[in-house]
Amino acid sequence: MWWTSALSYVLLFLLIFGISGTVDLTSFRSRLSDFRSILVGVGCQFVFLPLLGFAVVKLLDLPALYGLVLLVTVSSPGGSYSNWWCALCNADLALSVAMTTISTIASVGLLPLNMLVYVQATYGRSVEIAWLNIGISILVVISAIFSGLYMGLKAPGQRQRLNTLGNLCGVALIVMGLAFNSSSPVPLWDHTPLFYVAVALPCILGMLLSFCMSIALGINKPSAVAITIEVF
Repeated sequence: MWWTSALSYVLLFLLIFGISGTVDLTSFRSRLSDFRSILVGVGCQFVFLPLLGFAVVKLLDLPALYGLVLLVTVSSPGGSYSNWWCALCNADLALSVAMTTISTIASVGLLPLNMLVYVQATYGRSVEIAWLNIGISILVVISAIFSGLYMGLKAPGQRQRLNTLGNLCGVALIVMGLAFNSSSPVPLWDHTPLFYVAVALPCILGMLLSFCMSIALGINKPSAVAITIEVF
């Protein structure tokens, strides 16, 4: 239904807008120039995580129904929930927002490239890219980030309210997702054990890899946690 998509985009915008509004603009600019952290995050997100997903699909010999969805998931940018979880976990939120900005823009080229490579290597066929949906998602995320940063700059006294708005919209998105999934012909909890193993493996391995790599490169723990959540 069209209205569910519209509502999800509105809630997504408000979630990112609210969380971004709590970030100091100076801190955001500083994190954008932290090339080491950005490169680790983007590298794990678009190089290692898709590779891990491909390995899991091949290892478990997943049918296309599951395999294609998993490949799309591991090839996509971290998105808005990463910012929300960073705020909840007291990680480096400014770095998370900066990484979301970079990875969202980079996904225009890297998501289709990963899909082309790994779907062809796995199933010997190409997959149609929903460019309109990707474009709308990118527009929503980027506009929400910069409008939130602007609001936080112009009205710093409203940051607590912006944080509350972001948290409420995050909860609303989760509730909405569960509600519509429960009415699906195949709800999330009605799958074989193989499905859950396949979904969990690349995420867990990707988190371990990104955190260990961050620590090994001397990145501080709050930033390492932000990178790990962004990749997850």
